[in-house]
Amino acid sequence: DNYAAHALIEDSPIYWNGARYWIESGFFSVFNSGSYLPETERVPIYHMFLVPFRWIFGDVLLPPLLAQAVFDSITCVIIAMLGDMLNKKTGLFAGLFAALSFNLILHSSLIISETIFLFLITSMLFFAARYLNRRRLLDASLAGLFCGLAIMTRTLVLLMPLAMAVAAPFISRYCRGSWTSGFVAALLMLLFAALPLAPIIHRNLSQFDTPQLTNQTGVHMLNWVVGLTKSLESGKGFDAVSKELNEQYEAKILKKFGKGAVLSPFESSNQRLELAFEELKIMPLSSIAKGWVYGTINSLASPAVALDPRVRKLNINSF
Repeated sequence: DNYAAHALIEDSPIYWNGARYWIESGFFSVFNSGSYLPETERVPIYHMFLVPFRWIFGDVLLPPLLAQAVFDSITCVIIAMLGDMLNKKTGLFAGLFAALSFNLILHSSLIISETIFLFLITSMLFFAARYLNRRRLLDASLAGLFCGLAIMTRTLVLLMPLAMAVAAPFISRYCRGSWTSGFVAALLMLLFAALPLAPIIHRNLSQFDTPQLTNQTGVHMLNWVVGLTKSLESGKGFDAVSKELNEQYEAKILKKFGKGAVLSPFESSNQRLELAFEELKIMPLSSIAKGWVYGTINSLASPAVALDPRVRKLNINSF
C-alpha cells in the first residue's frame, strides 16, 4: 500500500529529489541553502530517467518502478542472448537465472541507479561480444556508447573503455592477423564512450576548473576506505571514527585556508583525498589488508535481501 516504505533507501532522495530540482531549476542541480547549485556528487543519467516521471506523475513512485521492471526484463533478455552466443542451453539457463535473480528483482523495486546501470553495462557487453563475432565497427561504436552511458549512471566503470581500447588491437591481431582494424575499433569505441561524458566534463572544466566527473572521491577515500580501516584497527564504531576524521579535515582546512574559507566541491574533495593519503601512509599494511578483506567478504557474502528496507527494520541484534 505504501511504496515509499520499501522503495526508498539512503541514496534514493539524492535521485528522487534531484529529478525534481532539475525540473524546477532547468539544470542538473541540487537545492542547498535556499538556492540551486550544480549537482557534483552524482552523474546525471539516472536523474534523467526519473525526470519525465516526476514531471508527469509528481511524487507517485509506482510509474518509475514499473518502468524499471521493464528495463530489468530487457536486461534478462540481453543476458539470454549473450549466453546464446555460446549455445542455446547456456542462453536459456542464463536468461532464466537472471529472471529469477533476487538481486535484480529487489533492485528494480528501489529508487536507486542499479537497474538502469545494469541494463546499460549488459548492453555494452552484448555489443562488445557481437564485435568479437562479426568484426563490425558499428558494434564497437555501440559498445562504447553504452559504456559511456553506464559511466554517466555510475562512475565505477570509468576505466573500462581504456581497458577495452588496449585489448581491441590484440584481439584483432589474434582473430584476423591484423592490428589495423583493432586500432580503428578502439578509437571509435573511445570516441562514442566519450560523447555522454562531454557535457559534464565541459561544465566542470568551465565552472570548477577540473575534468573530474564527481566530487565523491575524497569523501569515499576518507570516510569509507580510511574510516572503515581505522574502525577495524581501533575497535571504535564507524560513526565515531568518521566524526574524528571530519574534525581532522576541518582543522586542516582552517590551518591551510583560514577561517571562513569557502572551497568548491572539487577542492574540498581534493583536500579530503590528501588527508586520506596522509592517514594511509601511517597505517600498518596489515590494517589496510584487513580492511580490504573485510569489505570484500561483506560485499560478496551479504545476501541481497539485507538491502531491503523491510528486512533492515527488523531487530538487527536478534536477526
